[in-house]
Amino acid sequence: EHVRDITERQRMEAALQITQFTVDHAAFGVVWVDPDAHIIYGNDAACRMLGYTHEELLCRKVEDIAPESLNVKQWSAHWQELKQKGSLLFESRQRRKDGTSYPVEISANFLTYQGKEYNCAIMQDVTARHQHLAEFKEERNQLRTLIESLPDLVYIKDAQSRFVLANPALATLMGVESSEMLVGRSDYEFFPKELADKYF
Repeated sequence: EHVRDITERQRMEAALQITQFTVDHAAFGVVWVDPDAHIIYGNDAACRMLGYTHEELLCRKVEDIAPESLNVKQWSAHWQELKQKGSLLFESRQRRKDGTSYPVEISANFLTYQGKEYNCAIMQDVTARHQHLAEFKEERNQLRTLIESLPDLVYIKDAQSRFVLANPALATLMGVESSEMLVGRSDYEFFPKELADKYF
């Protein structure tokens, strides 16, 4: 029985070591925060993202790394919401040690360990995501500008024959002031069905 207990304890200790190693070396930033907003743990990725050493990070509070979104006044409300819901997923901006900031997605998780409450926050830098979104919006705007400048009729319809996109040339033909006024409407509202089916 004693040998079995030792073996089980060794197995548990090995599992804890593997867990600690996994968290320390995870690709995403992980920080543990107490109810007073003190950072009590940060993994390697969190330190790299924020530009702090482990020792420096443990001397920080949430408002030091997220001053724009979670200041002292907001922290209490945030903690109560997290405690009530159990987890929160949101975007924020974090400030590095050098003062620069970047967008981050945070998965905050309320945990109780040995009678104490914690927020285990998993952080992902989403700078690349924001850049791709900005590029997509720019390309979409360029395409819209091109479509609106064409003299030919340009439109897209859904399965119910309603316009989801139309250019000014089509709006002029339909007798409306802007192409936005066509969105959600059918060509049957403007022409007899046989004529609309023939040309649209």
